[in-house]
Amino acid sequence: AAQFTTRVIIGSRPGIGQTLREDELSIALQTPFVTGGHAILGDIDLQREAANKHGTMALEDLLAVFDEREQLAIIDMAAGVNEPIESALERIRAEAIEAVKNGARCILLDDTAVMDGLKHWIDPLLATAAVDTALRETHHADRNLRRMAGVVLRSGALRDLHDIAMALSLGANAINPYMLYAVGLGVAPKALREALTPDAIISLLDKLVGVMTKGVEKITSTIGCHELRGYGHSFSSIGLAKGVAAQFDMPNYYGSEIRGLTWTDLKAWAEERAADLRGETKAMLANADRFYPKMWKKAEDVAHGDMTLED
Repeated sequence: AAQFTTRVIIGSRPGIGQTLREDELSIALQTPFVTGGHAILGDIDLQREAANKHGTMALEDLLAVFDEREQLAIIDMAAGVNEPIESALERIRAEAIEAVKNGARCILLDDTAVMDGLKHWIDPLLATAAVDTALRETHHADRNLRRMAGVVLRSGALRDLHDIAMALSLGANAINPYMLYAVGLGVAPKALREALTPDAIISLLDKLVGVMTKGVEKITSTIGCHELRGYGHSFSSIGLAKGVAAQFDMPNYYGSEIRGLTWTDLKAWAEERAADLRGETKAMLANADRFYPKMWKKAEDVAHGDMTLED
């Protein structure tokens, strides 16, 4: 922690030797993780207290600061039922460019619009990469648009440190993994039998944000990156179709125009998720293909307590 910093900036960033203009806003956070983001997590005051311990903010407070100055733009990471995923990404890119040109200094990429199953889910990494690239490639006045606005990612699909590192490297300045918080508090996937005390909520969130922050420090330090703000596309992909891989601007292996993870596959996944959210199907992970399936079955029985190692 003495050598590597997770400090991030949300908002405008001036050029070298320049200062922020009066109409611009910039907020520094000591960690990219913002708390809050969903009512299931409990009282917003508790979210604030946990955030304060790490020099960050609750999502609601961060958005309010920009919204008060009419510098907030919320963009849904969702596609229409009859809208191709690639077309939705182009629309999202255009919305982000237009928003920043019109004065937005904070863009929230939000996935809540898909939760009723009436719209199709878009992978948050795809959406983040598309917006980041679009803003970088567009200039306005004396800067490219990316330096004029921060990107905050609010997604329930960020499940672990790997997802978070990918999101940060692809352009998210701050992250609100609200479902990860819910699992950490034990209020998801099923509700608790007894409600958590306020002290328990603060303690659990404090530990969760602390662990994730340390995880990000270890990831960036592994490649010798001292500033999280300097962490970029330090990875490659395997098996993406060329059209999908192009969204990420990184090396891709074993993919072609028609082979690998294609736009058609992403559309099919989105349709399956929408059906699950509407309650028409039961969401279940497919069984993984494994060598020696009987051995894996016994390992699972041991893990579930159905048999012992002696058995």
